Amino acid sequence: MPRRNLIPLVLVIVLLVLALVFAVLGQSSAPNRSSLRVQNATSATFGDPTGTESFSLQLTDSLSATLTTGATTERRLIVYTAPDLLTVSQYVGTRTVRVATLGPAAIPCVLGAYASIVDGSTPWMATGDNYTRDESLADYSGRVPHLSGRTCTPQPSAVRGTVAERAILKAGYLIDLTLIVSVPPQRLANGKEAAHGTEGERLQLLSIGHTAVAKL
Repeated sequence: MPRRNLIPLVLVIVLLVLALVFAVLGQSSAPNRSSLRVQNATSATFGDPTGTESFSLQLTDSLSATLTTGATTERRLIVYTAPDLLTVSQYVGTRTVRVATLGPAAIPCVLGAYASIVDGSTPWMATGDNYTRDESLADYSGRVPHLSGRTCTPQPSAVRGTVAERAILKAGYLIDLTLIVSVPPQRLANGKEAAHGTEGERLQLLSIGHTAVAKL
């Protein structure tokens, strides 16, 4: 075969190889479908941008026995009226007692924390409308912001642990989000024993916009 005829063939082969490489890289870098569904549902629930949708939810916090405290469970009712009013009420038996009202300065951090829980590089795995994943406490705490004084930033944990997460979707909305943080016995850098145990948090949406979750 004349040498001049080899050049176009080589170019074609190179182009095919490059196309294959770019296709593989594109698939490996794109978020998986389950993660996209969870993130899109979270945006639908809390608004896009975050805070443009009103909602109400029941927030349940639980803490197992640790070095410093016994097991406790606490339930609160969170009612957000877009764009600038968020109330927090404590469940006392079958009734609720308002304990705080947050204004425009504090609301973005609270809502940002709710929305950022589902982010991160660890993919979600789907089983019907239930989505689950496990990530490190370092990844979780380095991503989810907390309000400290006037600063809203993530507070990376100094201890080693894992965070098991479960999200339930319905009609394209996030309606239930559960976190279980597990910290095994360990020592801090200064040699002291770290507090350990299991902490849980569950966000159960009651309404989104003007629609009760039960009617979605």
